[in-house]
Amino acid sequence: MFKAPLFGLALVSSLLLTGCGGGGSGGGGGNTVVTPYHDLSLGANPSATDANPASTQITTASTIDYSWAILNSSTDGTTYSNVQWQIVRDGSVWKSGTVTSIPYLGSANMSFTGSDTAGSHTYTFTIDPNNLQDESTKTNNSFTVTIMVAVAAPA
Repeated sequence: MFKAPLFGLALVSSLLLTGCGGGGSGGGGGNTVVTPYHDLSLGANPSATDANPASTQITTASTIDYSWAILNSSTDGTTYSNVQWQIVRDGSVWKSGTVTSIPYLGSANMSFTGSDTAGSHTYTFTIDPNNLQDESTKTNNSFTVTIMVAVAAPA
Protein backbone atom coordinates (compact mmCIF):
# COMPACT_ATOMS: atom_id res chain seq x y z
CA MET A 1 0.00 0.00 0.00
CA PHE A 2 1.38 3.45 -1.01
CA LYS A 3 1.45 6.17 1.66
CA ALA A 4 1.99 9.72 0.46
CA PRO A 5 4.30 11.82 2.61
CA LEU A 6 2.53 14.60 4.52
CA PHE A 7 4.52 17.27 2.67
CA GLY A 8 3.25 15.95 -0.67
CA LEU A 9 -0.37 16.02 0.53
CA ALA A 10 0.04 19.53 1.87
CA LEU A 11 1.49 20.69 -1.46
CA VAL A 12 -1.32 19.07 -3.47
CA SER A 13 -3.93 20.54 -1.10
CA SER A 14 -2.32 23.95 -1.42
CA LEU A 15 -2.36 23.78 -5.22
CA LEU A 16 -6.01 22.75 -5.29
CA LEU A 17 -7.05 25.46 -2.85
CA THR A 18 -5.27 28.24 -4.77
CA GLY A 19 -7.16 27.55 -7.97
CA CYS A 20 -4.52 25.84 -10.10
CA GLY A 21 -6.96 23.72 -11.99
CA GLY A 22 -9.71 23.79 -14.58
CA GLY A 23 -11.47 26.99 -15.43
CA GLY A 24 -15.07 25.75 -15.55
CA SER A 25 -16.81 24.19 -18.53
CA GLY A 26 -14.60 23.83 -21.57
CA GLY A 27 -11.56 22.99 -19.41
CA GLY A 28 -8.21 24.74 -19.32
CA GLY A 29 -7.70 28.31 -18.19
CA GLY A 30 -6.53 27.96 -14.60
CA ASN A 31 -6.35 30.94 -12.30
CA THR A 32 -2.65 31.79 -12.28
CA VAL A 33 -1.66 34.42 -9.76
CA VAL A 34 1.53 36.30 -10.55
CA THR A 35 3.11 38.09 -7.61
CA PRO A 36 4.38 41.54 -8.60
CA TYR A 37 8.09 42.15 -8.13
CA HIS A 38 9.04 45.55 -6.73
CA ASP A 39 12.68 46.50 -6.92
CA LEU A 40 15.09 49.38 -6.92
CA SER A 41 18.71 48.53 -7.57
CA LEU A 42 22.07 50.09 -8.25
CA GLY A 43 22.68 49.79 -11.97
CA ALA A 44 26.20 49.13 -13.17
CA ASN A 45 28.72 49.29 -10.40
CA PRO A 46 29.11 52.72 -8.85
CA SER A 47 32.52 54.20 -9.50
CA ALA A 48 34.99 56.83 -8.40
CA THR A 49 37.48 57.46 -11.21
CA ASP A 50 39.87 60.15 -12.38
CA ALA A 51 38.09 62.59 -14.70
CA ASN A 52 41.20 62.67 -16.91
CA PRO A 53 41.00 59.53 -19.09
CA ALA A 54 44.77 59.67 -19.71
CA SER A 55 45.54 59.45 -16.00
CA THR A 56 46.91 56.16 -14.70
CA GLN A 57 46.12 56.87 -11.04
CA ILE A 58 43.97 59.10 -8.85
CA THR A 59 46.03 61.72 -7.02
CA THR A 60 45.31 64.56 -4.62
CA ALA A 61 45.35 66.84 -7.70
CA SER A 62 42.74 64.75 -9.55
CA THR A 63 39.18 65.67 -10.24
CA ILE A 64 37.29 62.52 -9.32
CA ASP A 65 34.09 61.51 -11.11
CA TYR A 66 31.64 59.74 -8.80
CA SER A 67 28.83 58.07 -10.72
CA TRP A 68 26.04 55.52 -10.28
CA ALA A 69 22.50 54.78 -11.47
CA ILE A 70 19.33 53.82 -9.66
CA LEU A 71 17.15 51.39 -11.63
CA ASN A 72 13.43 50.65 -11.25
CA SER A 73 13.11 46.94 -12.16
CA SER A 74 9.53 46.45 -10.97
CA THR A 75 7.22 44.20 -12.98
CA ASP A 76 3.89 45.90 -12.26
CA GLY A 77 4.21 49.48 -13.51
CA THR A 78 5.35 50.94 -10.18
CA THR A 79 6.81 54.45 -10.24
CA TYR A 80 8.99 55.16 -7.22
CA SER A 81 8.83 58.60 -5.61
CA ASN A 82 11.20 60.37 -3.25
CA VAL A 83 13.95 57.76 -3.39
CA GLN A 84 16.68 58.61 -0.92
CA TRP A 85 20.35 57.85 -1.55
CA GLN A 86 23.55 58.32 0.38
CA ILE A 87 27.27 57.83 0.05
CA VAL A 88 29.22 56.84 3.14
CA ARG A 89 32.92 57.73 2.92
CA ASP A 90 35.24 55.99 5.35
CA GLY A 91 32.37 55.22 7.75
CA SER A 92 30.58 58.60 7.79
CA VAL A 93 27.73 59.87 5.63
CA TRP A 94 29.45 62.10 3.08
CA LYS A 95 26.75 62.95 0.51
CA SER A 96 23.02 62.30 0.36
CA GLY A 97 19.95 63.33 -1.57
CA THR A 98 16.57 62.38 -2.94
CA VAL A 99 15.45 61.46 -6.45
CA THR A 100 11.95 62.86 -6.98
CA SER A 101 10.70 60.13 -9.33
CA ILE A 102 11.93 56.97 -11.07
CA PRO A 103 9.35 55.72 -13.59
CA TYR A 104 8.49 52.09 -14.30
CA LEU A 105 11.56 50.44 -15.93
CA GLY A 106 13.32 53.81 -15.79
CA SER A 107 16.51 54.96 -14.15
CA ALA A 108 18.09 57.97 -12.51
CA ASN A 109 21.72 58.54 -13.49
CA MET A 110 23.67 60.24 -10.75
CA SER A 111 27.10 61.87 -10.80
CA PHE A 112 29.19 64.63 -9.35
CA THR A 113 32.86 65.58 -9.23
CA GLY A 114 35.16 66.19 -6.29
CA SER A 115 38.59 65.53 -4.88
CA ASP A 116 40.02 63.56 -2.00
CA THR A 117 42.92 63.40 0.39
CA ALA A 118 45.83 60.98 0.04
CA GLY A 119 45.28 57.42 1.20
CA SER A 120 42.80 54.58 0.84
CA HIS A 121 39.13 55.59 0.93
CA THR A 122 36.05 53.37 1.03
CA TYR A 123 32.77 54.62 -0.40
CA THR A 124 29.47 52.79 0.08
CA PHE A 125 26.72 53.90 -2.30
CA THR A 126 23.25 53.09 -0.91
CA ILE A 127 19.73 53.66 -2.20
CA ASP A 128 16.76 53.72 0.17
CA PRO A 129 19.05 53.70 3.24
CA ASN A 130 16.08 54.02 5.62
CA ASN A 131 14.07 51.23 3.92
CA LEU A 132 11.12 53.49 3.12
CA GLN A 133 10.41 52.00 -0.34
CA ASP A 134 8.31 48.88 -0.91
CA GLU A 135 10.70 46.37 -2.49
CA SER A 136 10.81 42.61 -2.92
CA THR A 137 14.53 42.58 -2.14
CA LYS A 138 16.94 44.98 -0.48
CA THR A 139 20.11 42.99 -1.18
CA ASN A 140 20.97 45.03 -4.29
CA ASN A 141 20.64 48.47 -2.68
CA SER A 142 24.28 49.10 -1.83
CA PHE A 143 27.72 48.73 -3.33
CA THR A 144 31.15 49.48 -1.89
CA VAL A 145 34.14 50.88 -3.78
CA THR A 146 37.64 51.40 -2.38
CA ILE A 147 40.00 53.80 -4.12
CA MET A 148 43.63 54.69 -3.47
CA VAL A 149 44.52 58.37 -3.78
CA ALA A 150 48.21 59.10 -4.24
CA VAL A 151 49.97 62.33 -3.34
CA ALA A 152 50.27 64.46 -6.47
CA ALA A 153 53.79 64.96 -7.84
CA PRO A 154 55.17 68.47 -7.23
CA ALA A 155 54.58 70.82 -10.14
